[in-house]
Amino acid sequence: MDQLDFAVGDHKPKEINSVEELLAFHDQLVAQAEKILTETPEAEFFKPWTMRNGEIVYFTMPKVQVVRTWCLNHLFHHRGQLTVYLRLLDVPLPGMYGPTADDNQGA
Repeated sequence: MDQLDFAVGDHKPKEINSVEELLAFHDQLVAQAEKILTETPEAEFFKPWTMRNGEIVYFTMPKVQVVRTWCLNHLFHHRGQLTVYLRLLDVPLPGMYGPTADDNQGA
């Protein structure tokens, strides 16, 4: 797609009733994203993409930049928020980039 227009469509939040449903939905979306990213011709990523709400245009930039900044960086940001939230609840976290303080190595 070449744009996201919030004024078009009738988005309704997906109803999730269990952890299993949430994980299945997550896995479905990841598989869909991987398929799109691997099957889309590289040249398509250099075409412009626009986020708008009807006549109000928030931005237009190359799709490759949207994937990096609005998709990946945004995902990383929320992963960081989730790890802080889980730490505050004393939930041990696995290492994402190597050992963490929760690994209890040598202590």
